[in-house]
Amino acid sequence: MSRFIPAVALAGAVICTLPVYAADYLEDMPGGFRDGYKADWDMSDAGDPLDFEFGTRYWYSMGHFNMDAASGSFTNDDTGHILELYGRIDDNSTSTYVKGIAGYSVALNSDFSASGSSGSTEGGQVYYLGADLGYLGFGNETFGFGGFVGYQFQNDSPNTGRHQGNATNINYNMLRLGLSARAELGDMVDLTAEAAFIPYAKLGGNIAYDPTNAASSGGNLTGSLYGAAGEVMVGFHPTDNMTIRGGGRAWYLTGPANVAYTPSGGAEGTPSTFSLFRAGALAELTYSF
Repeated sequence: MSRFIPAVALAGAVICTLPVYAADYLEDMPGGFRDGYKADWDMSDAGDPLDFEFGTRYWYSMGHFNMDAASGSFTNDDTGHILELYGRIDDNSTSTYVKGIAGYSVALNSDFSASGSSGSTEGGQVYYLGADLGYLGFGNETFGFGGFVGYQFQNDSPNTGRHQGNATNINYNMLRLGLSARAELGDMVDLTAEAAFIPYAKLGGNIAYDPTNAASSGGNLTGSLYGAAGEVMVGFHPTDNMTIRGGGRAWYLTGPANVAYTPSGGAEGTPSTFSLFRAGALAELTYSF
């Protein structure tokens, strides 16, 4: 024990003096210590070029689609209450952005007519998802504009009472090419707008109508459509991070289609003209950081 206590004391003394010698040694080295953070070191987001914005939307949507064939026509008008998720990331260093949406109807009411019969139903759904990649490099600090390219999938499945024994279930795969603009109207208000040309939209699915065969279970749709879309919104910033926006949106597609009815005796490959129009008021609540 008498030899243990001095050994402990000696070890403690060595440990305590090591930082002193290490400091002296490093000070003698070229460059010495690495400088500490300066008093004015930037802890803000000023050096971060990315802006994020996420939120929810409500779309009061009124839709109309129509198919005209030589032997008859089918129309459907609906009113939908659609909830939507929205997200956007802006890269300020390159003036580019990516935007995504996903929507689903929580309520849908439809009026349809086919071959002299008509009806009103509740239920069914409209849903969609899409993404755009854009560039806003033209303009100045308060106003920017540019172009974008995007893709969108949409499904319209209104409840038509299983007219002629089949359900209506229509899909669209759309290519979007457009122009977008964004303006800052002071510190609390902004304006966003976009207009898209849809050069190609692949049509597919089923439609519950055969004007030539009452026993038909419906027809398979194919076609190549084209159209346009537009959206305008005004935003209000109650805080630095929160934005409330309101505006409107419209989508339109049209073009040649082909409908093939499944039962024997029905028309096979009937040339048709198909059109879709959907528009309504849009409201948004987002958070940005």
